[in-house]
Amino acid sequence: MTRAAYAVTESSSEHRFVFGGVALELHPGRDVHLPSRELLDPFGMSYSVEPVVAHARCAVFLDPHLSGPSSRRIDWEWQGDRCGVRTARAHAELLRTSPGLYAGRSFHSGGATDWVNALNAVTAAICCREGGVIIHAAGVVVDDRAFLLIGPSGAGKSTAAGLCYRGRELAFDRAAVYPVGTDWYAVGLTGGEASGLRPAPRRPHRVGGIFRIRQSDRLAARPMDIVSALVSLRESTQALGRSADEERTLDSLSRLAGAGLCGSLHTVLGRDVTAVLGGVCGGS
Repeated sequence: MTRAAYAVTESSSEHRFVFGGVALELHPGRDVHLPSRELLDPFGMSYSVEPVVAHARCAVFLDPHLSGPSSRRIDWEWQGDRCGVRTARAHAELLRTSPGLYAGRSFHSGGATDWVNALNAVTAAICCREGGVIIHAAGVVVDDRAFLLIGPSGAGKSTAAGLCYRGRELAFDRAAVYPVGTDWYAVGLTGGEASGLRPAPRRPHRVGGIFRIRQSDRLAARPMDIVSALVSLRESTQALGRSADEERTLDSLSRLAGAGLCGSLHTVLGRDVTAVLGGVCGGS
């Protein structure tokens, strides 16, 4: 590409927001018209919300040569402070200029879905570089705390979330979880189907518990030991297949498992699980 092709416009308020725990400032390239931020609803947040895991400035360009079937798969590889990110029809280059600060440029095919997938990929790579993890989970907010429900497909995560009648919906299918000081925070990411609960307030929420769903004939929540917590978290986290990124992810999961936030939730079909969520984990 020529230097002129990389020319960007100033970022507007429409292009500054928090997504995936990252405060983003997007600068569209020449002739690039970004889709409405409403595509991120209900997961896009005001640029001023706190706490976030990082801040990033990113130029956005079109690449008409990107093609192929759409996919939610995200792949990235960090080499020192540089990262290459790729999805089916988007890719990005990131530079970690200092802890919590990033610059980059992204390319997508021009479709609205591809733009959202590119944002998912960029924020996931940044979140994990800063010690966070991306977890396959349904999430609810109860008493201003986030509770994530994990387990393999078909375990009943979404069903259990829908039975938190006093809760607000945080995540349909995936969540970014990241540390700030001694606390862990969670935000939802796009994907999955809503459970029907009202959406949670648009800001990061402190994690109150992460529960592995198990079907039972008796409603109960029990704490997990660190080893069991690590195994349950690992099975719900994307496998990267890159040794350095995998090592970083396992380190983050070990710290999360040791935070006393994990437990097992034994659910009964049709029973409201809200009452048993609190009071089990160390973060309550």
